[in-house]
Amino acid sequence: MSEKLLPYSRVGIVGAGQLGLMLCDAARRLGIATCVLDADSGSPAFVRADEAIVGDRFDPQALRALAAASDVITFEIEHADTATLAELEASGTAVRPSATVLDTVRDKWRQRAALERAGVPGPRTVLWSEEGGNGRLSSGVPLDPPFVQKVRFGGYDGRGVKIIRSEDDEPLPGASLAEELVDIRCEVAVLVARSPSGRELAYPPVRMEFDPEANICTRCLLPAGLESDVAERCRTVAIEAVRALGAVGICAVELFMTGDGRVLVNELAPRPHNSGHLTIEASATGQFEQHLRAILDLPLGSVETVRPAVMVNVLGGDTAGSPAVSGYEELLALPEAHLHLYDKSPSKPGRKMGHLTVCAGRLEEAVEIADRAEELFRLNGHNADRPEHATR
Repeated sequence: MSEKLLPYSRVGIVGAGQLGLMLCDAARRLGIATCVLDADSGSPAFVRADEAIVGDRFDPQALRALAAASDVITFEIEHADTATLAELEASGTAVRPSATVLDTVRDKWRQRAALERAGVPGPRTVLWSEEGGNGRLSSGVPLDPPFVQKVRFGGYDGRGVKIIRSEDDEPLPGASLAEELVDIRCEVAVLVARSPSGRELAYPPVRMEFDPEANICTRCLLPAGLESDVAERCRTVAIEAVRALGAVGICAVELFMTGDGRVLVNELAPRPHNSGHLTIEASATGQFEQHLRAILDLPLGSVETVRPAVMVNVLGGDTAGSPAVSGYEELLALPEAHLHLYDKSPSKPGRKMGHLTVCAGRLEEAVEIADRAEELFRLNGHNADRPEHATR
């Protein structure tokens, strides 16, 4: 048994939002040092990281500085200069997941094509014209409305997705793909942890609930309420999808459960994910610690569910401004209610400002407490002058 000085390793994180913040918290508990890279010095993870670099994710010089400060580079957002990352990999820097994986995943068409080549089930999809917005298809068999339009690059949290119900609907601008509008029974996510040496574990499926207008995830429930054989099929399909891309670390696989019993891959995120936040309290190993274990090729932690749980996204209310909360003390008085605020400012309508996880002995009980929490707690923008420490 060899002795190793702490920190055990230095992890560079591209991006410094709330996912980076929670990665830094998990790293500190494990004796791992972190360095974050982001253009905004006010990003949440800047106050939690051991070191921070102010720089653009597409700036080669900034990425090289991150590599110099790190043993392994990883991501809380997949949009970065992959050409420079590939150069760093070629020169010996560990980049996990790889630049190739990022290139594939951030282009929804390339992602879908890679999954189809591997035989991973998904909705029927064809390529929209490169120009987008003119209703032409440049390859594949055309889809008649209704279908789902997805922009190829940059879409997230409901942005870049639109249901085209008739030929009169105005499409979103930009290069896109057109996807079969499937009969969705429910949407679930499976987190898959995969290490460079090939170790892999899949968490139990989490059921996701969405705001029908904004198409943004509002709640996640664990367990997902699926039959045991269906839940196992979800885990199997998710592992196949991650293997097809060769991703390392935590990878979130979003799945459609259809009315006719199919399990279809919607899309992947090769990083910690909103659907996995409840694992911090509800699982033996939270997703952020698991991601660090995986990218450093350490033993993977147990994915066992310790307690049923509900995660509720705390979204900015109707007004923009400095974050202001109401019902704070009443929320904290609820049993097994765990509040995570992301230190973001300003608050904007629909912006993810935090999350709340409620654990209980039964899922039904957790849902009841979460319902009560949503009634009590509000986060809105406040325009009055506030002390600096209250507006960070």
